[in-house]
Amino acid sequence: MLNDTPPEHTHFRDGIIRVLKPILDIPLYESNRPRFTVVVNNTYGTLVDAMAIRLSDVEAKILADYGAFSVNSIASPAAAVPVTMAGFPGIQRVAIPEVCRNADIVSVSGENFSLSEPSAKGFSGGPVYAGQQLLGVNTGDTGNDKAMTSALAARLDVLKPIFFA
Repeated sequence: MLNDTPPEHTHFRDGIIRVLKPILDIPLYESNRPRFTVVVNNTYGTLVDAMAIRLSDVEAKILADYGAFSVNSIASPAAAVPVTMAGFPGIQRVAIPEVCRNADIVSVSGENFSLSEPSAKGFSGGPVYAGQQLLGVNTGDTGNDKAMTSALAARLDVLKPIFFA
């Protein structure tokens, strides 16, 4: 969770998600309406560091080669479970290959769970999974080290009723 993210989404109004291979820009707004869902952490009054974006059929087809998890594959994380996190470390302006890293779940609390290994920048938004079970989404940088992000993931079992209602 980003502690400085206000509980609103108007600051995403001109935002896009840029996919580098194949080239695809996914606007976050369409006809002045958000195409995404965010979740407010009621304890802190901030946004949970994850969002769900409804893709058009064309966008989904273009992105199909990246693979997908079924919503039914979302499961609850538990401590000591080995997991894999996937991402594109380095945040380049050119397409780079996906990288997977292994870790164990250390603890589960609220909307997040912590991992035994930090993820590199570029893993934010990527899946955290155990086998065929999707457990969470790597979250953004909440630490001070410029090379690594904290080892946190947002729990999709908690976010599922809001994201996929």
